[in-house]
Amino acid sequence: MAFHPAKCTTEHMTRRRTTLPYEYQLHGQKLQEETQAKYLGVTLTKNLKWNTHIANITTKANRALGFARRNIKLSNKKVKAAAYKALVRPILEYASPVWDPHTAEDSASLEKVQRRAARWVSHRFRQTSSVNNMLEDLEWPTLESRRRRARLTTFYKVHHDLVAVKSNHAPKPSPPK
Repeated sequence: MAFHPAKCTTEHMTRRRTTLPYEYQLHGQKLQEETQAKYLGVTLTKNLKWNTHIANITTKANRALGFARRNIKLSNKKVKAAAYKALVRPILEYASPVWDPHTAEDSASLEKVQRRAARWVSHRFRQTSSVNNMLEDLEWPTLESRRRRARLTTFYKVHHDLVAVKSNHAPKPSPPK
């Protein structure tokens, strides 16, 4: 298989402040350096932070929620909740075991989308309405707890060789004392 140099880029990923400059070449042409790249729907950045990816998916999820709000005029909670779960939540959770945010700011920006959806599904837009009560009534767990469950499920599958991921370098849990 031959690669076309104009379609290939490089990205140096590190947390260091200064990097060693190195130019890569393919078929005699210098490859262009990028600061971020999208791979399988996940935005990878030069500084190994996830805030760019999270900003991208919250924007995409808010657009999907806006689409649902414009096109679903019914007051039926079940239909609206199903639309949220089918159109918006998969965007917020795609590949989350890989990029699960560790900053409160990133986690809060994801939760804002779900809270906005809860207001729409419950049809309660007043500022005095409690979104936490709406989430309890809808029986929606937080996205953070859903990501934690997905992360643990993925770890279990890797540990027990249920997925095609080599686990010889994965951390092993210590036996109980």
